[in-house]
Amino acid sequence: MNFKRITRNHKEIKNWVQDRNGIPTVIKDEEIINEEDRLSFDFLNNGRNDRLEKITWTDFFRKFDSECLALVYEDKIFKGEESHRFKFIKID
Repeated sequence: MNFKRITRNHKEIKNWVQDRNGIPTVIKDEEIINEEDRLSFDFLNNGRNDRLEKITWTDFFRKFDSECLALVYEDKIFKGEESHRFKFIKID
């Protein structure tokens, strides 16, 4: 069973990511001109994805707040395993 949550709470977001050994990142796409970097997380934390650039939590939440975003995430999936599924939504 999926338990989806929506939050803007910085502590809740940081705890959810860190509980899954993740770090805050931005997605870099050099092929798209004039598009801002998009927020994401790296749960493998291995630096193998050239499109993900590590950022600080301070920078992450500055961008998160300035873009009026909320995080939609799954807390658990089938058989109680932790989920890494998430997306950002714009809040008006």
